[in-house]
Amino acid sequence: MRNELLVETRFLPNLHGQAGEALLSAAVSLGCDLLVKGTYTQSRLRQFIFGAATSHILSNTAVPVLMAH
Repeated sequence: MRNELLVETRFLPNLHGQAGEALLSAAVSLGCDLLVKGTYTQSRLRQFIFGAATSHILSNTAVPVLMAH
């Protein structure tokens, strides 16, 4: 417990290379009330090749997301 909040950290394997999908799937399966995510900008080419987790999460989330840069 930290500052009266029950917090748990998990490390997720990314078996299919889609980080955004893996994060959302884990959040739903764990019954999370909030997803906290750091964000940063990538070049369009890098996003095209590797995907963009932030964009995927914003487009597909059913859980509130707190983002910080």
